[in-house]
Amino acid sequence: MSAFSDVRVKRWLKKSASDQYLYAKSLTPAQRDELEQALVQAMRGNAPEAQQAMTMWLSVQQARLRTHAPGHQDAYRRLQLQNFIVPYVTVVGTPLAVPLHLATRTEYYRSPHRPEYAQAFNNFMSVIADSSLSQEIRRAAIERLDYHARREGTIAMPELHQLRTHGAELLAASGYCVATSSATTTPGPGAHAIFSRLEDDLALQTTPLGMQIMLWQAAALEAGAEDKSQRTHWYSPWHKPQPPLRLDKVSAFNTEENAVSFARLLARRQASAKTEPAGNFRKILQDGLTVTHAIAKDADLRALVFTMAEDALGTCRDKVSEGFSAIVNAVSNHKMAQAVKEGRIGQKKLRAWAGQQFRLSALEDEVDAFLQRAVDENRQALEQHSDSPLRLVPTSLMEDMLTPALAPDPSRETLVAAQQTALDTMQAIRVLQDAPDTPADQKQSAADGLAKLGAMLELLQKRMAMLHEPVETKMHAKVRLRKALDLPDSTVAAMAYSGVSILNEAALKDIEKAVRERETNPTEMGNYLLSNETWSAGMKQLHDARFKDLQRRFEADPFYESMPPPDDDEHVDQIIDYNRKAQAFAQQMQAEQEALLLQCAGLRTAQAS
Repeated sequence: MSAFSDVRVKRWLKKSASDQYLYAKSLTPAQRDELEQALVQAMRGNAPEAQQAMTMWLSVQQARLRTHAPGHQDAYRRLQLQNFIVPYVTVVGTPLAVPLHLATRTEYYRSPHRPEYAQAFNNFMSVIADSSLSQEIRRAAIERLDYHARREGTIAMPELHQLRTHGAELLAASGYCVATSSATTTPGPGAHAIFSRLEDDLALQTTPLGMQIMLWQAAALEAGAEDKSQRTHWYSPWHKPQPPLRLDKVSAFNTEENAVSFARLLARRQASAKTEPAGNFRKILQDGLTVTHAIAKDADLRALVFTMAEDALGTCRDKVSEGFSAIVNAVSNHKMAQAVKEGRIGQKKLRAWAGQQFRLSALEDEVDAFLQRAVDENRQALEQHSDSPLRLVPTSLMEDMLTPALAPDPSRETLVAAQQTALDTMQAIRVLQDAPDTPADQKQSAADGLAKLGAMLELLQKRMAMLHEPVETKMHAKVRLRKALDLPDSTVAAMAYSGVSILNEAALKDIEKAVRERETNPTEMGNYLLSNETWSAGMKQLHDARFKDLQRRFEADPFYESMPPPDDDEHVDQIIDYNRKAQAFAQQMQAEQEALLLQCAGLRTAQAS
């Protein structure tokens, strides 16, 4: 092969190590064979070129170790699509995928089924055992093989065990050789289907808003769902049939700010809803119809919904579900406000609606408080581990793992790296533990180290769930307590990854109890109702006569008609006095209005006049 003349080899010997690796990686196996033969000859001399040839030879071995058969690559991609890629690119997502992803990646890199793995390992054995090569060359091969075993993770478990037991020199001297195998892993029949679903899903998420609304509407009609406003509702007693939305009308919204985000949200929610029970699926489609009909009529509501959609988009399927639920609730509240203005709501229904909103808000507050306590406890537990080193888990290792993870607001990548360190260390300890000639005291140390690292790994996984996936814990509480607390009808009813939540049964009971106690607290409930503009407006309308009487009393106050003094330097004292009285009068008006609102709601008794 003229491509591998001495001139070409010499030219490549002057490339950086990374360039040499890329070059070796680009070759065919046969080309790598021929290049190796030329390099081994150059490595036998004592000239400086021998070291350069060795560097290139090491790059060839690295390329061999990192080469996988196409079928093996497809199988790996399929597994990672199931474990990690599909969740994080499309409609699902969970921190539980991280350790599974890492374990799958480790198994892939260490697979004995790589087509050139046996040849690469045997090449190392051959060079290390070759006494005709210089000690520097052989030592470089030993160090690089150790690097592949410890850091790269590209040495298969049988050879890794042999290296840990005997060392590279003794293993090479014994004539150890990996049997060449033609077996390769091929993808299962479902691989193409998974990639096809991924492509379809990504295409769906780029559909313009108008077309996406049409797709949603068609799916809803097929499922027998209808816009809620088309039937009798507890706050809308009149039947208002509405024609389906037209493509030309909703396509007019395509260019509005965040319209693309809302289209993507609809696509993701419709796709994820297909995995839920038929009843839930139909309700989700029905809620989507209600939202799209409502935003088609109201530009302000449409802007709000589009902004909420931008915030709701993320890698997590459950986050999308929660964001969609929040949008449905916002539209429901908007329709309630309209019903109040039109006088179509009674006090009992108004209070029921406000109570649901209060319990939803209180539940979210309680979960936030629970998460903060859990984060603090998690930090304390990890710090305790760092203060108790073991023989095989030294302080330096724990500091490398935990110092970044315990920093304020650690990134997802930081926590993943800490988990990977724990997994790699556990794998190394298992190799030592399984070795037949490992002393009993070291086996016990290995067991202690594995137990400690396992506990730390669990804490790190929980830390990532609490800091980066709190939506899972909040959704878990909402799904489980939805009926018990009579939360709003729009509250999410199902989730994909309840296992990510850090809530247990005891915590759920405590949260339910806390929400009920807060609801029965007249002060807290009263403050919430007063802060709810829709409830206040509805109560004033329902008790119009009493509030008009109160307004007349305000107007009868001498200060009500008083005019402010001239705004000049001569009346500074009068201006200050007037502003003080005006502020006091405004505060009195607000206090009496709030007191009357609470009296009308039965939360405060009327004071004797």
